[in-house]
Amino acid sequence: MKIDLDCFPCMMRQLIEASEMAGADKHTTREIINHYADMIKDIPEDAKAPEVSDKLQKFLKKKTGDRSYSLLANLVGLPRGGSK
Repeated sequence: MKIDLDCFPCMMRQLIEASEMAGADKHTTREIINHYADMIKDIPEDAKAPEVSDKLQKFLKKKTGDRSYSLLANLVGLPRGGSK
């Protein structure tokens, strides 16, 4: 499914929720949000929402630890187990 403009605020909300559930402090959550904000301008119009979510979950995992993938996967409906 091609990404829609309505996906962007939803993904932001999901990132915030997942980072908080992973126990990230406000500084780390802010880093995650800033990374996503910087990323938005480079997302092509024909990008697929799951591809964007995959990139976001990888960054979230890097910043908060392995537990974050499961949290984000549950929020956005990605398969459990993560991408390699």
